[in-house]
Amino acid sequence: MEKYDTTEATLQSSSNTAETLLKAGRDLACREFDVQYENGTPFIVHPADIEITRLPELREYPLRIEQNVDTTTAQSFVDYFNRFGNIEDSAIFIDEENAVFKAVFDYHAAGSRPEYHRPGWKQHIAKFKAVKTPEWKSWLENDKKGMNQEVFGQFIENNIAEIQEPSGAEMLEIALSIQAKTEVKFSRATRLDNGQLQIAYNEVTNGTAGINGQLKIPEKFTIGLRLFRGGDAYKIDARLRYRIKDGNLTLWYELIRPHATIDANMDDITNLIMAGIPEGTAVYRGTAN
Repeated sequence: MEKYDTTEATLQSSSNTAETLLKAGRDLACREFDVQYENGTPFIVHPADIEITRLPELREYPLRIEQNVDTTTAQSFVDYFNRFGNIEDSAIFIDEENAVFKAVFDYHAAGSRPEYHRPGWKQHIAKFKAVKTPEWKSWLENDKKGMNQEVFGQFIENNIAEIQEPSGAEMLEIALSIQAKTEVKFSRATRLDNGQLQIAYNEVTNGTAGINGQLKIPEKFTIGLRLFRGGDAYKIDARLRYRIKDGNLTLWYELIRPHATIDANMDDITNLIMAGIPEGTAVYRGTAN
C-alpha cells in the first residue's frame, strides 16, 4: 500500500493559507478609504470591521479651546481674561483662603430664562495664585520662634532691609548688644494657719542695649515688605520679646495681626482684578473643580 505523506500536505496547506492572507492584505491596502466629515472633523471607516476612526488633529481649527494657564501676576490674569472671556459664558472664582483666582472661560452660560441655560465643557481655565515673597515667608516662619542672641542677630542681619522703624542698623545693634538681668521683687508675706509664711514675689527682667547701655530697647518695631510677588508693599508691626531662663537669654518677635494685613492685600488684588474685567462678569467667592 502506498503511504500518504501528511507532513507534505500540512506544509502545502499552510503555504496556501499564507498566500491567501497576503493577497487579502494587499487588496485591503490598495482599497481607498472614504474620508468623511462630521462637523468639520474628518473620519474614516475601516472596511474590514466597519470601525470608525476620527481624526480631530487634521481639522483646520480645534472645536474648542482646551487649555490650563497659570499667570504670575494679577494684571496678566486680567489681560488673559479680557482676551478670551465673556460675560455670557465665563466665570471667576476667588479662593481667599489659598489666595487663588480662577477663571473658567467655557463655564455654564446664563441666559435670561432657566431654559436658555446651557452647561459648558470647563476645559479652558486660567489661574493666578498670589505667591508669598521669600522675605514674607522668612518673617512668617520665624514668628514667635525663640532664638539665642547669636541666631537672633543673624536673623536681623539677614532681614535688615525690611526693618523700617527703628532703623535696621539700630535694630541690629540692639540685637547684638542687648543685656538683661532678672530681679526678684517681693510684694507681700501672708502668715498661714499652720504658722508658715506664704511669700508673693515677681520676677522682673530689665534689659539694656548698646556699648554703654545707651540704646532704648523698643517694645515693638515695624517692618515693610511685599507680601506677594508683584504686589504692593505693606507695613506690619511686631513686638520685640526677650527672656532669661536658667541664665540664658532668649529673644523673639511676635507679628501683630498679620492676618489683617494679608486680608488687606487680598482685597487690593481683588479690587485690581474687578476693575480690569468687564462689568457684569460673574464673580464668586469660593472654589470650582
